[in-house]
Amino acid sequence: MTQPAKEDGGNRFFVQQIEQSAEGSRVSSSVEITEIADVKGAVVGYRADPPAEGQESNLTLFFDILPLDGEVTDTYELFIAPNTPYRFGPASN
Repeated sequence: MTQPAKEDGGNRFFVQQIEQSAEGSRVSSSVEITEIADVKGAVVGYRADPPAEGQESNLTLFFDILPLDGEVTDTYELFIAPNTPYRFGPASN
């Protein structure tokens, strides 16, 4: 996650896959979750959900976002699975 120095710059969030080899580590893929920049609030935390059995290649993240005009955080979900577009939006539960 990156945050520009200026106040109105918004957040940027990247998910990267790292490959390790005898020569060292390298980023093999990188995707920016562009919707994060459009969220009106501050990302105050995020956490991963353990993958279900048989879905170890999938990634689910939950973001805690404090709205600019609120005191209670909203939760957003990010779902990433191989060979499919990611999904990001308000949590469904």
